[in-house]
Amino acid sequence: MAQQAAANVGDGVADQLLVRIKAEDGSTARNVTVRQSQKGRSVGTSQQQTCYICRKYLAANGSTVHMSTSVCCAACHMQLCK
Repeated sequence: MAQQAAANVGDGVADQLLVRIKAEDGSTARNVTVRQSQKGRSVGTSQQQTCYICRKYLAANGSTVHMSTSVCCAACHMQLCK
């Protein structure tokens, strides 16, 4: 799988290193909430997931840091924070 992901990057399939996380229907944003629409927004917040690296390693104080991110690797779709 890693070899396939590496091959995709060189083939021009993944023009960017990071791409926005998409839902199953292909949207990159959630539906607008009532509060957001009352404030004049037409698009909801971005799709977010927890960064793979941040949730795997402990912080300096020994706790687990769960950073939300809206981007993932273009080749393997692993969630990564900037």
